[in-house]
Amino acid sequence: MGCLENLDIVGVCADAKADAEHRLDVAREVWAGRAEAGVSAAAIATAFGLGFVPLQQIRYDIVILKDYLHDAFVEQFLNTLSSQRFRAQRLELGGYDTQHTADIVATLEPGSATHHRREKRARHG
Repeated sequence: MGCLENLDIVGVCADAKADAEHRLDVAREVWAGRAEAGVSAAAIATAFGLGFVPLQQIRYDIVILKDYLHDAFVEQFLNTLSSQRFRAQRLELGGYDTQHTADIVATLEPGSATHHRREKRARHG
């Protein structure tokens, strides 16, 4: 994707290594009036009191080895992700769809990259 040349827009040619900090920098530039628009995240725009127009939806998955699914730390982490409090916080920030948060979408046996099974993680919290 190339930079947009006709508008004063920042953030289109972002370095992926510094994405989170970059998105904050973009919001700061728009908030300060040094840019008309920029590519950032809804939660960051909300925090700066800026308007937001979504360009795309991105899905993030967390990969955990099946052997660790019943580890106390992993269970606590997944319980936190599926808790009503966590979901409410994400919704309050704006821009987050928590409908499938903490769902187990596939399990793979070692050496089998093609065996997918859709499971719904029991809700905790």
